[in-house]
Amino acid sequence: EKEKTWTDTHRAIRKNGLVLVILGRLSQQSLHILSQWVQQKYPQGLGLYYLPYSNRNRVIFKAFDMPENTAQGILVRPDMHIAYMSNSLSIALFDNYLAEILGWKLYRQFE
Repeated sequence: EKEKTWTDTHRAIRKNGLVLVILGRLSQQSLHILSQWVQQKYPQGLGLYYLPYSNRNRVIFKAFDMPENTAQGILVRPDMHIAYMSNSLSIALFDNYLAEILGWKLYRQFE
């Protein structure tokens, strides 16, 4: 989005396995916190894809019936189906889904 280049969203998400897609505008700090959480807790394969609202992304927001001033997170499975979706960007909700439903554990646990 920053580079103003067109990306085939379907192809970009598919190559990453399980992906957390963030739709909507986030502050740089919030995006950084989400990115750090993904990198530190799920480096074994959780991708992060950010799509802020823009004229070019309007079609996606319309498909999810989202106003431009909202944000939501969507976990997309490798087969491109939605595994989990929340209009709350609470890390705890996504973490709970990944750990309890999918069985993903902390990559490195210290004893």
